[in-house]
Amino acid sequence: MNPKSDSKSPDVPAPIARDMPPPASMAAPVRLDTETLETLRNSKLFKGIELPQFAKVVAMGQVRKLGFGDRVIEPGEPNRHIVVVLEGQLGVFLDHAMQNNVARLAPGQVVGEHAILSEESGSVYVAAQWPALIMAFEATQFREFMAGAPIVALNLIELLSDRLRASNQWRMKADMGEAHAEFQATHDPLTGLHNRRWMHEAFEREINRHRIDGTPVALLCVDVDHLQKINESAGRSAADNVLKHVADTIKQVLRPSDIAARESGDRFAVLLPGATLDAGAQVAERLRKAIHQRQVHLGGRMATNTSVSIGCAQESGVDLPTLVEAAYQRMKQAKALGRNRVEPAPSHVH
Repeated sequence: MNPKSDSKSPDVPAPIARDMPPPASMAAPVRLDTETLETLRNSKLFKGIELPQFAKVVAMGQVRKLGFGDRVIEPGEPNRHIVVVLEGQLGVFLDHAMQNNVARLAPGQVVGEHAILSEESGSVYVAAQWPALIMAFEATQFREFMAGAPIVALNLIELLSDRLRASNQWRMKADMGEAHAEFQATHDPLTGLHNRRWMHEAFEREINRHRIDGTPVALLCVDVDHLQKINESAGRSAADNVLKHVADTIKQVLRPSDIAARESGDRFAVLLPGATLDAGAQVAERLRKAIHQRQVHLGGRMATNTSVSIGCAQESGVDLPTLVEAAYQRMKQAKALGRNRVEPAPSHVH
C-alpha cells in the first residue's frame, strides 16, 4: 500500500530519516497520511497518548518501506529498534528460509520491544510477508522519551508482559510436544504400558545392574488366552478392552520396582528385580487370579472373565533374548496344560 502524501495531518510534523540501516529495497522516508498516523496512534504502544507527546513520537520515529522478504530482526544480529507496523504485514519465522511461520504482524502491532531491555536479537526472524511500511524507534532514545510519557511506559510493560506470556505458552507447548513424542516412542498407545522397543533397553539395563549386585531377577511372559476368538466373535474393540484390562491389572498388582511392557499383540513381559524363580511364580499366580476374577465388558450386554497363561524364568547369566525365550516356552507349556495357569507352578502363594 502506498502512503497518501496529499492527505497529511496539520498537527503532526513529518518524520525524518535517521540512522537505522535500511534493507536494500527500502525507499526514502515518506510523509504519513492521516489514516496511517491514526494507525500509529492507536497501536498498542501509543494507545492513550496525548497529541503533544504523539508529535514527539512522530518526529522521533524512522519511517521505512519494506519490500517482500526484507528482514527487520534476525538471530545473531543486535536489535536496537522497537518497530510498529503501519501498512502491509510482517511475519515471524523460526527458520532462515522463512518457511516456518509462527505469527503475523498486522498494522498497529509491535515487534522488537525487547530492545528496550537488551540488544539481543532473540531466536526468530521477522520479515515483510508483502510490501510494508514500518516506523522504528531507537531504543536508547525511546527510553529517554518514556521518562516524560508514563502512559507509553505502561503500554510497553504490557507489551513485554504479553510477549513473555506468549513465549512461555509456546515453550510449554513445545515441551509438551516433545514429551508427547517421547511418550509415543516408548509406550504402547492402547494399554499405556511401555512398548517392545523400550523393553529391550530397560530390561537389559536392569538385568546388568542385578548381575553386578549379585541379586536375582525373574521374568514373566503373560499371554492372553483365546484373544483371537474374542476378536472374531465380539470384535476388535472387545479384544482391546480385554488387553486394557490385563494391562491395568498388571499395573495394580506389581510393585513399584517391577517393570512391565507390551511385547506383542496379546503378550506382555514383566521383569521382577530381586525375585527368584519361585518368588516370580508366586507373583505370576497372584496376577493370574486378579485378571480372572473380574469380568471385562465386551460391548452391548456381553462380558467375560479373562484368563492368561504365564511362563516364568529366572536370569542365569544368559542374554535377554534367551531369557525371554525361556519364559515364552514355559508360557506355551501353561497353554498346553489347559491355559489359565502359571508354569512352573509356584510352591505356595501368599
